[in-house]
Amino acid sequence: MKSIALIAALALAPQALLASETIDLDGTEAFSPTLEADHSGLSFTAGASTLGATLEAGYRFNNRFGVRVPFGSGDLSYDGGYDGNDFEIDAQLGGVGVLADFYPFGGGLRLSGGAFHTDYQADFVARDVDFGGYQADVYGEVRQKEDIAPAVLLGYDGKIGKHFVVSADIGALFGKGFDVSASESSGQASQGQIDAEIEEFRDLAEKAKTLPFVRFSIGMKF
Repeated sequence: MKSIALIAALALAPQALLASETIDLDGTEAFSPTLEADHSGLSFTAGASTLGATLEAGYRFNNRFGVRVPFGSGDLSYDGGYDGNDFEIDAQLGGVGVLADFYPFGGGLRLSGGAFHTDYQADFVARDVDFGGYQADVYGEVRQKEDIAPAVLLGYDGKIGKHFVVSADIGALFGKGFDVSASESSGQASQGQIDAEIEEFRDLAEKAKTLPFVRFSIGMKF
C-alpha cells in the first residue's frame, strides 16, 4: 500500500505544480513583437565639414527614413612654394545640399544620397615666373565647371542623453572638374606661354571630379 501511495504522489506532483502556477493565456501579450526604439524627430546640428563651418537641419520620419539639409561656408589660404615659384592661393568653400537618408537597421547607421549646390572657387598668383628672359607674376582663377554635385554618403547618428546628438558623414561629391584661366602681369607673354606654365595645374583641376566629403557635428534633437 505504501508503494502504491508513493507512486500516486509522484504522478500527481507535476499536476499540483501546474495548478499552483498562474498561466497567462493572453495571446496578444504572449506573441506581441518587440518594437525598436523610436528615432523620429527634428534635429539641428553645428560642426565642420569639407564645406567649411557647417549647420544642418534634419527630420527623421521613422526608424528607416529621414531627410537633411546641410549648409556650409569657409575659406582656405595657402602661401608657399609650388613648381619652383612662390605661390599664393585663396580658396572659397561652401554649398548647400539636400539628402535622403535610409537607416537599414533602424538604428544610427545610415546611407544617404542627394545633391549639393557647391561654391568652390579659388584665385591664385605665382610670383616671378620665368618666361625666358624676363619674369612676371601669373594671376589665375579656378572655377567649377558645374555647381551641382550628386552625393553618396555613409553616416551615423548617436544620442547623448535625451536630446543631444552627434552626427558624422563620410563620402563623395561627384562634379565635373574645374576650369583654370590665367594671365601675367607684364603683358609680354603670349597666352600660349601662359598656358604652358599652368598646364600641370590645369590638368589636376580638370581631373578633380570626385571630391571627398567629411562632416562631424553635434546638436539637439526634439
